[in-house]
Amino acid sequence: MNPYDEWPPPPGLPPPAVSDRWQKELIRIAGLTPTGLPHLRLEWGGTCTWTPATKDLKYLHRTQDRQIGWLLDIKDSQGRVVRRRKFPMRISDTVMDRARAEVGLGEYAGLPYPEMLLNEQIGIPRFWISQFVPPSLVGPWDEVRHRVRDNAGVGSGSDPGAFPREGMYYLGFHPIWDHDNARKCCALARERRGTCFGYYRPPSEVDTMYCAVLWRENLQDYRHDWRDAPTPEEMRKNLMRLVDKHQEVEKKQREESKLRIRDVFKTHEGRFRSRKGVNRFIIHRPDTQA
Repeated sequence: MNPYDEWPPPPGLPPPAVSDRWQKELIRIAGLTPTGLPHLRLEWGGTCTWTPATKDLKYLHRTQDRQIGWLLDIKDSQGRVVRRRKFPMRISDTVMDRARAEVGLGEYAGLPYPEMLLNEQIGIPRFWISQFVPPSLVGPWDEVRHRVRDNAGVGSGSDPGAFPREGMYYLGFHPIWDHDNARKCCALARERRGTCFGYYRPPSEVDTMYCAVLWRENLQDYRHDWRDAPTPEEMRKNLMRLVDKHQEVEKKQREESKLRIRDVFKTHEGRFRSRKGVNRFIIHRPDTQA
């Protein structure tokens, strides 16, 4: 089974290798900010933080305490720890017993105990495309932090930190994953009372084409949030709807242009008169008589 489709997601998943072509395509679509940052950014939910200055994950699935190894304290005759040794999770009793025996004069080794990684944050192993928000549009920061902690649904304790003076990328507006035709993944998510994040898939041309149309339309009709990935069928329907709307706007603009041209030429209407069998026209000006 694909480790990125295990649920709940296991800790320590590295970001999958994807071509930098997709980020370059997003830059081609939306360009760069005055400070050189891309307006649209491809983000990996497993490692993406709110800002470079914070450690909290933006797309947080859960926090947990996890054992990552073993510790062995070497103490002196008065019980004070003089040094501490670390060992991996998988270690044989023979190696541990030998380590406990390797003590100096007047020293003794205590019992090995787990080395714990506390409050480890585990992100959602999916890709998102998010939009840069300049500092002037961030809004009241305390309200934003409150919305993130209590309303965004990214997990208890997630905090975007101090005000982002350089701007920030808010929650992704375009999630990237797939659902099966029978929506079994959604049924399983309902059973565990969670949000369905479907099956992992890498970015594709469908995503960049979709973002190009949305960017052109200024995202005004986008109907998905960071937890709701549109299916290819939904993307196709939305694209067709946006294209139809764009064509209607162009048709309306053409009609308006025709009316303006007619009004202009109506003022300078050419009146045809026949003289000696030759058809000629005279430009009629409002300040002269016909």
